[in-house]
Amino acid sequence: MGTGYGALSDHYRDISEDKDVALEFRKWSFFYLREVIEHFEQEDSNSILLMCAYTNYANGLDSCGRVIEALRIYRKALTLNPQFGMALGNYGRALKFYADMVNDLGHYRDLHCFAYHALKDAVKLKDPNLHEDAIQNFQKNIGEYEELLPKAVLEEAIVYKEYDLGELDERQYRIWCLKNHLFLNPLNDLLVEESAFAHDPLTITVLTENVLEKNIENRSSGAPPKWFAMLNQLKEEYIFSRWMCYEGITKERQVHYADREVKLSLASYDYANYSIRLEQLKAAFKGFFPYLIKQVLL
Repeated sequence: MGTGYGALSDHYRDISEDKDVALEFRKWSFFYLREVIEHFEQEDSNSILLMCAYTNYANGLDSCGRVIEALRIYRKALTLNPQFGMALGNYGRALKFYADMVNDLGHYRDLHCFAYHALKDAVKLKDPNLHEDAIQNFQKNIGEYEELLPKAVLEEAIVYKEYDLGELDERQYRIWCLKNHLFLNPLNDLLVEESAFAHDPLTITVLTENVLEKNIENRSSGAPPKWFAMLNQLKEEYIFSRWMCYEGITKERQVHYADREVKLSLASYDYANYSIRLEQLKAAFKGFFPYLIKQVLL
């Protein structure tokens, strides 16, 4: 039903000027796909149906413009089976779109090369689940790459040097962020995990303002645009929430010294748990909440 509603959404999006119908079908598609994903994650985590549900769900997210979330779900399908052609090819197709949004030339090149290889590998697999329309779409994307870029660039192996991840505590933290794809780094959305990805380089690199539309006299001479400070604050709030999440999850069984000799009332017998670690997770969630809302809205 999730797949069927998704097909109806795509159909009405293409033929109708009334996008509300397509949107309603997409909502039902997501509802049923999430239901089946939850069921199979609990009952049979290696089911072919779970891989299909992941892939169809990611396809729906991609069609809504939620490309980064789609890449995350494609990765989940490929974790179950790296040879699942539909997930691999669609991962490459979404990565191709994602790469065009990246302004760092090195990241731009690497993402496109990984996208190209994912598309080629998907076609080579001869996966019986790979239907003909998908194969033609993947081959079209491969052809576009081979027309625009020299083969030497596309085929050149990408090798990343090993980076120092710090002492024991910092290393454990950075590896946790890397495995959960939590760095503000476009390369952290790839299937591979490299120490070179374990940092947060995402910044505003170029910003142009129309000075004719501003009252320049009211601005201090040489002051940078306000967007830099806003982004820096958002980044630091995210990084702080990410660290609290790490602390709360990885040290949940270690009693914090601040919790010693803390007497709590048991009069309600509601069996609720209280600890510094749980408060860290709550604070992390509150910090992440604006980003979660933005993801839903986008």
